[in-house]
Amino acid sequence: MTTKKIRSLAVVTASSLVLLSVMPLAALAAVPTVASVSPSFATVGSGATTLTVNGSNFDANAMVNFNGMARATTYVSSTQLTASLPASDFTTTGTFSVTVNNPSAGGGTSSVLAFTVGNLIPITSSIFPSSLPSGSSAFTMTVNGSNFMPGSVVHFNGLARATGYTSSTQLTAAITAADIGSPGTFNVTVVNPGPGGGTSNAQVFTTTGAANPVPIITMISPASAVAGSNGFILNVYGANFNANSMVRFNGLARTTTLVSSTHLTAAIPASDVAMSGNHAVHVMNTAPGGGTSNAVLFTVSPLPITPGLPNTGFGPEEDYNAGMAMAIGIALIGLVAVGAKRLVMAKR
Repeated sequence: MTTKKIRSLAVVTASSLVLLSVMPLAALAAVPTVASVSPSFATVGSGATTLTVNGSNFDANAMVNFNGMARATTYVSSTQLTASLPASDFTTTGTFSVTVNNPSAGGGTSSVLAFTVGNLIPITSSIFPSSLPSGSSAFTMTVNGSNFMPGSVVHFNGLARATGYTSSTQLTAAITAADIGSPGTFNVTVVNPGPGGGTSNAQVFTTTGAANPVPIITMISPASAVAGSNGFILNVYGANFNANSMVRFNGLARTTTLVSSTHLTAAIPASDVAMSGNHAVHVMNTAPGGGTSNAVLFTVSPLPITPGLPNTGFGPEEDYNAGMAMAIGIALIGLVAVGAKRLVMAKR
């Protein structure tokens, strides 16, 4: 290359450098960075929500994407954006991506932050029943509260039980006889599945001492009396009697004494046997458990009626007839004697 050409190239290069030094370079967008979103959780079925995205390198045209879909975005600053999320974004549970895209030259898409659409934590307010005697049969428990869903499960003493969904405020659960086989207190909770969800507060179920059995009567003694008799002690024999057992005579509770689990006595007043008739005798055991026994009849017979003076007790009808005949005979003899005496005196 000649000296002249070298000098010309040097001039052109120097001129280019001068021009570059005085011309402003177009600013290039940076790739956005996301640090956090608020909120980061919504319950399934929620309404429209405004999402705040914090980070850096956001430009005025930055766009928030929710689960890959662009959402209406408001530029607050280079470190904060807001986005409008419609209710349709919360119709199903799951974890969804949130990203920011700078569309300008040199920009790009940020890393991913997670947004969760999940279930509510359930809340319990009461259970029914809340107590039963230990040893009771299996039963259906009703659990009242809020935030229940078809997938909610009732736990009894930490164990999941077959659960029926009635509404968002009520569940039913099948509690087994084994669950309440011994006295104690047991926590009842509700668990909603994830995402979200969780375990509710606890309600306490109590099992008391063993239930009283239903009493049984096999016989009573005496089993009858005559109307108008005095008060007496009735013996009741059977099974499953206890200190709280009560004898009822014709439906009325009577003072009862426990002799043994197979023998009771009851004080029956004279007023109970004043009139003839049949009267049912029962034994009742109190709760828990307990109940009313079978009935045994006590018979009150009418007072025997004897002839003669009312209720003089002069004997049966045959004696009465004989007595009347004798009285008539004596009267006739007397009349005959009087007549004879008058005849004798007349002849004189």
